[in-house]
Amino acid sequence: MNRHVRKKVAGICLLCAAVLGQGRADTTLVFGEVAEDGSVSLTQQMHLREGAIAIAGDGDGRVFVYNEGKKTAYVVDHGERKYIAFDPEKVAKMAENFSQVQRQFLGGLESKMADLPAEQRERLKQVMDQVHQFSEEQMQRKGPEVSYRDTGRTEAVGGFDASVVEVMTGEKRTGLLYMVPYASVGLSAGEYGTLARFQAFIGDLASKLPAGVRSQFGDFEMLTRSDRIPVQIVRFDESGKPRKTERLAARDNKPVEDGWFTVPEGYELQRLEIGG
Repeated sequence: MNRHVRKKVAGICLLCAAVLGQGRADTTLVFGEVAEDGSVSLTQQMHLREGAIAIAGDGDGRVFVYNEGKKTAYVVDHGERKYIAFDPEKVAKMAENFSQVQRQFLGGLESKMADLPAEQRERLKQVMDQVHQFSEEQMQRKGPEVSYRDTGRTEAVGGFDASVVEVMTGEKRTGLLYMVPYASVGLSAGEYGTLARFQAFIGDLASKLPAGVRSQFGDFEMLTRSDRIPVQIVRFDESGKPRKTERLAARDNKPVEDGWFTVPEGYELQRLEIGG
């Protein structure tokens, strides 16, 4: 093979390697909480590739893993070498069983009250009414309606020109999203599609849970909106004042190890418990 042919072949090989490398590239997004002085302390990192997502908190050794092909999510505890599987159908059945057990328990207490003197029954009835009300609120499947309103404003956030979207829970403003096109943070169309379907999966899973448990799944519905993702999220407290601000602090498109998206062999499956 002469020198000119070798150079041409080498150039083709380099081009192929670059194209293949782009096809394999993943995306990592790192978020942090913004302090009053403007400093950012890292809170979580999200690894994405088409068909899979891994979300890790800061330093707790646990990773939330979503596998789109299996339509299943896991919480993997690498410190304890254990994991919990989340299947929507099983979660719905467990939530219903939990509700039935709770109602039976309260019914049993009321039966025992029937044997008490009238004065004691009257005092306890007020307490039981409050317990029933709290229990029913906690077991409600449908919470306040969450809606999103584009304000038409843009603000500079971390080098991005972000569209400002208000988050409304019922009639109350509970947050602000600073949204940018997904490609501007390095996501491919396939990765964004996976993120959107993950958001729908979590929404379906949470809808099957009692209100008292559903809130523990956080606000994953804020991850995607109209081909955009947030580079900053501001949450408000009950009085309407900013309570917490999280911002995209770092991002890259380096390949992510496969281990982030799997449950390692030998890890023990833990039983999912609803209601504590």
